[in-house]
Amino acid sequence: YNTGRASSLVAKCAGSVWGVNGTIFRQVLHEHAKSHYQENRHVLDQLSMFEGLSSKKKERVGQLALFTEIYEPGVVVKQCGNNLAAVYVVKSGKLVAHTAAGREVQTFAAGDSFGWRQLMYGELEDIDIMVSERCELVGMGLGPLERALGGSLATCLMRSYAVSILRKTHVFALLPPRHVRKIA
Repeated sequence: YNTGRASSLVAKCAGSVWGVNGTIFRQVLHEHAKSHYQENRHVLDQLSMFEGLSSKKKERVGQLALFTEIYEPGVVVKQCGNNLAAVYVVKSGKLVAHTAAGREVQTFAAGDSFGWRQLMYGELEDIDIMVSERCELVGMGLGPLERALGGSLATCLMRSYAVSILRKTHVFALLPPRHVRKIA
């Protein structure tokens, strides 16, 4: 394909066009992806549920299961009784959870997450979650997350959580992480 192409376009309204050489375009996309991967890996490292995972598994989750979404104020991210397709971590901004009756029950800010109850227990939360301040969310798709971790997602996350607890105890803190993972 490394040949020139001739094309014709007809604009139906006023607009603008920009162009870039293919090599530079791929380089920019690669740098952008690398930057997002590093930011999202930092988000993963902040979550206690992933504390017990090996670096290799965290890397796999980062590659297969993470995506970023940006929402403006007033957007309802989750409606009462509806399934979420992902677990979300707030990277920036603020969200507010309301009951069906409109009572505010929780706020979410950078570092907070939601969707875990549905993931772990299959329970739907009876709340609406609305953006109150422009926010960026890092989502972890449930299907891709399960493929990245292998086997039962809930079991894997519970095991990871158990490892994180064991590593905080004096006796287990002295063991190498791979031995603690085998114990859990």
